[in-house]
Amino acid sequence: MISKHLLYTGGKDELLRVYSLKTKNSEGAIPGQSGTITKILESEKYIFSAGSDGRVVISKEHQLYENLTCHPSQIIDVDIHPTGRMMVTVALDKKIKLWNLMNMKEVYHKNLMKNVDFVRFAPDNNLLLCMMENIAVFDTKSNSIGAVIEHDARITDIVVKGNYIITSDDSGKIYLRLYAAGKTEALSTIKFQAFDKRVK
Repeated sequence: MISKHLLYTGGKDELLRVYSLKTKNSEGAIPGQSGTITKILESEKYIFSAGSDGRVVISKEHQLYENLTCHPSQIIDVDIHPTGRMMVTVALDKKIKLWNLMNMKEVYHKNLMKNVDFVRFAPDNNLLLCMMENIAVFDTKSNSIGAVIEHDARITDIVVKGNYIITSDDSGKIYLRLYAAGKTEALSTIKFQAFDKRVK
């Protein structure tokens, strides 16, 4: 992951390594994981890394800030709310959890029937759960799945920008959807064949 002039990498050595893109030198390494790092993302001044040990390590200015044990199994995906105050995690234990980053406490969890490949906060604060070729819109108020947004093949990535949801799939297609804030459905979709094979 790149943040300003810094490159953050993680792998089986259990360290979040930081490199300067200006000097091409190492800026140090941040400990905290006891398993392979599988996800790195940024929110404001903080860097979040998740791993196969079920932990999320939060660092600030190249220093360990917080170490959260979130799941008993590998974390599949993590997302941070645009406000920076909430975090959502999904893991191989088939649980989705919400965390209050103001006090680093779990505030909600839900057992799921299937594993989730990706999770994102929707523009209306619901949750988007990517499972194979579908996006399930999870309504956090009713504690249930509302609409299901279908794709032609398994989803390989998802990005939420404002009211837009951008996804890619195994068939090489990219989808641009305008999300209906306050509703559990997409208003309109633009779909095009970007590549012959899988989009990563």
